[in-house]
Amino acid sequence: MGRVKVTYDKKVAIKTLLEAGLSQRAVARLTNVSQKCVFGVSNKLKQKLPLSNTPGQGPKKACTPTDDRRCSEL
Repeated sequence: MGRVKVTYDKKVAIKTLLEAGLSQRAVARLTNVSQKCVFGVSNKLKQKLPLSNTPGQGPKKACTPTDDRRCSEL
């Protein structure tokens, strides 16, 4: 089973339900997402981070642009 991307609108809905005072379990049931997803949104709110995924997340490339040029010459 792969990872499912949660839309920004659903994250905003989770945020509003959490701010209304509902528990994470209740929010997960109402929005049809996992409790782990609700927990992640809750942590982002506590740390005052944006809900949207910013570019540049994920592993960085192991090789440099110079290495790329050398590989393409072969």
